[in-house]
Amino acid sequence: MRFINFNTEDAQQVVEQLMEQDDVQHLPAAVVQQSEQCFVWRPNGRESCWECTIKHLGTAAAYATELRSYPQYFIRMIGELNHAYMECPESYLADRIRSVYKEALRSNVVPNLEPLLTLAYQRFQEVLPS
Repeated sequence: MRFINFNTEDAQQVVEQLMEQDDVQHLPAAVVQQSEQCFVWRPNGRESCWECTIKHLGTAAAYATELRSYPQYFIRMIGELNHAYMECPESYLADRIRSVYKEALRSNVVPNLEPLLTLAYQRFQEVLPS
């Protein structure tokens, strides 16, 4: 079984070290999601969360609208996008979120978040329990 962490980097080596050191008490809290291909290792021990993804995207959008008056909110916006990326239960959307904040960091330009918010909201509506 392969292990990856919450941001899709290979965590196999870390997991093997924990097992070799008999430090398995940290493993059950960290390995919380399982798919057919791998365990998803989240250091905070929680499962991915649609509600948290939407919350962090909304907060990022709120910071983005305040940037004219508070340019330092750029950093907070990036942080919220990173949180949304880490919480997102769908890899396609998580990758889109990550590419948006990486490009914003690279270019130092505030991204247009509307397409991302629209996509996330549509997907969120599809997965909400009826």
